[in-house]
Amino acid sequence: MAQKEQARPSVDGFSRTNAQEAHLNELAVATFGRGKGREFLDYLKSITGAAFDEDVTEGRLRHANGQRALVSMIDTRIARGNNQRSKAK
Repeated sequence: MAQKEQARPSVDGFSRTNAQEAHLNELAVATFGRGKGREFLDYLKSITGAAFDEDVTEGRLRHANGQRALVSMIDTRIARGNNQRSKAK
């Protein structure tokens, strides 16, 4: 009987199998890894890396940190997807 692949924690905090992770990484590369997708990701980085005034609210800081975390997850998946591709060659 075939053994079921174990899920492991993902970059986003959810548990997925290696195959699911690899698929999501490939999607990130295909969507944001080059061309217009890369251009859009650069735009997201530009708007999420802004500094704040002293009077910024806690809510605004939390929102900005969530945005930065999402952009970072996309970057991580792109790097992992590119690594997968280089290992497959």
